Amino acid sequence: MFIHNKISKSIDMMLSNAELNLYFYGEFCLFINFKKDDSFDTCGVNVNMNGMNFIFNTLFLDNLEQEEVNFVVIHEILHLLWDHQYRTRRGGYNKELSNVAQDMIINYIIKIDIIDKLNIQSKKRHRDLNFAKIPIDKATNEIWCLMKPDEYKGNLIFEELYEWLMDNKIKYDDWLKTNKTTNCPVSKQLQDIFNELNSGREYFMDNHLIDDVPEDYRRSLIEEIKHNLKARGILTGDIQKTLDKITKSKKDYIKNIKIGINDLFGDYKFKSISKRNRRSIDGLKGKRKEYYALNVILDVSGSMDGYLEKSLSYVFQNGIKINLIQCDAEVTKMTVLKNKSDFNKIKIDGFGGTDLQPAIDYIINSKFLKILNTLILTDGSFYKPLDVIKLKKCTIITQNNFRIRGKARQIIIK
Repeated sequence: MFIHNKISKSIDMMLSNAELNLYFYGEFCLFINFKKDDSFDTCGVNVNMNGMNFIFNTLFLDNLEQEEVNFVVIHEILHLLWDHQYRTRRGGYNKELSNVAQDMIINYIIKIDIIDKLNIQSKKRHRDLNFAKIPIDKATNEIWCLMKPDEYKGNLIFEELYEWLMDNKIKYDDWLKTNKTTNCPVSKQLQDIFNELNSGREYFMDNHLIDDVPEDYRRSLIEEIKHNLKARGILTGDIQKTLDKITKSKKDYIKNIKIGINDLFGDYKFKSISKRNRRSIDGLKGKRKEYYALNVILDVSGSMDGYLEKSLSYVFQNGIKINLIQCDAEVTKMTVLKNKSDFNKIKIDGFGGTDLQPAIDYIINSKFLKILNTLILTDGSFYKPLDVIKLKKCTIITQNNFRIRGKARQIIIK
């Protein structure tokens, strides 16, 4: 394994200078395979069956100052720690524009969490604690790596920044089609980026390489390294805060779902010999709350194929009678479920268009169903608003937010 002397010095600085508080990144580098490949324009990282790889062009690093190489090394480490390829594929995002958004976020994080913090400490301690600096084009004296645009005021979240960039790119491309008859709708910084993308350039500071292993393998490998370093006390609170910025947190949907559903079940009281009377009156037994029944509207349109079992698993409980109403563009079936045996025998009928209003009307027109609360399970893949005004109480578990008339609690699961 050949390692460039500037990379070696960068790792040594992170491991030997405790005041930098970059020991975690230095230790993480010890798990990386460094490879020289001058067919690359710059450098890049990926994961294969041999582990994590950092591939670099020698001349590219030779032409950078040491502090700029330190910036690049941290940048590549954060790429390895960030599951950006999975998030790009899962969201169906454009790969080239995704790379831009990811680089902007990573570079901005390096600036505020490392460069700016060390500059402040240098002034306080009256000695040089600088480690990295943003790469500068020596000819133009301008920053040549991607940075978050000043006009972007949203959260430092990949998906949000990507959507913002895409909106601006659409505006810019539309402006180009008008032969530039009006003022450009985007900044000079975005113009340069979009021109690069339109010309087919797919990288800026580094190459974004494809992993040669499944996503689960990649994630488990990196999580194991992080766990080992954390167990050794190397993953400090400040570093964890930085990593949290590039890691999409997992929302606790189950908790919200349970709260929403339990609020719907309702209850009634009946005399019970097993529960003591609250007023301690001899001979008078207490009353136990028992759940009764719930209407469940199940979206069985074509877009819900693959989500049905998961959706039903959120609501089924023993002791609850469920009036299951299947609906695509019309009510296809109404089934009463009293136990798990009934639940396992469900046959799905539907997979047509999407309109749940007939199911809501079905409940409203039934004197037995309209007195019960209603739960709607849908992916939200329709645009016509639902009228839930006449429903008693309604909760909606959906993958996409949509318009409603009336009051209903929407729990959105991405």
